[in-house]
Amino acid sequence: MSQNKKKSVAVLACGGTMSSFHDVHTGIVHPLTNTQELLEIIPELSEQNIEIDVFPNIIENSFFLTTPDWEPIYNFIKKKAKKYDGFVIIQESDTLIYGACLLGFLTSSFFKPIIFTAHPTPLGSPYRESAKKNLYGAIICAEEDIGETAIFSDGKLIRGVRAKRQNIEHQHYYFSSFADNIGELHKE
Repeated sequence: MSQNKKKSVAVLACGGTMSSFHDVHTGIVHPLTNTQELLEIIPELSEQNIEIDVFPNIIENSFFLTTPDWEPIYNFIKKKAKKYDGFVIIQESDTLIYGACLLGFLTSSFFKPIIFTAHPTPLGSPYRESAKKNLYGAIICAEEDIGETAIFSDGKLIRGVRAKRQNIEHQHYYFSSFADNIGELHKE
């Protein structure tokens, strides 16, 4: 494969605060609906050799998901697996580990990166840059040759089927249980 070939990443907005963005001009929070909005919020992504497509509202609310509710996400990834080199799933932080583990087992034969991420603040929040850093890192990891489902949070890439969540007061929400992190990425 040529070193200059752009990798392609599908970003699935599946609910959660992070799948919306804070409009600094109006103060209103809107759902993320397209790639152009994403590139305006995180302009550094334009400097990467990645083709990004945003798919809004794959599911409306990821907070109350049960196992059958994951079928549209699984079917979307299965249908688009040949087109995209990797996938990023933005969802509610409370159910993120469940989703990462479930999809980790369902997609174990795909050998493509499926990176989950979440944050309790919207993208572009004037108060915290962490949501933007998490999504930037998840997209960068999704273009790498990581053949598994993982969670990107706080600069760490964690195995999706080995993840646990700490109490929300901790700065680092997620950690790997009985497994090393896949890697780390820190955006200044």
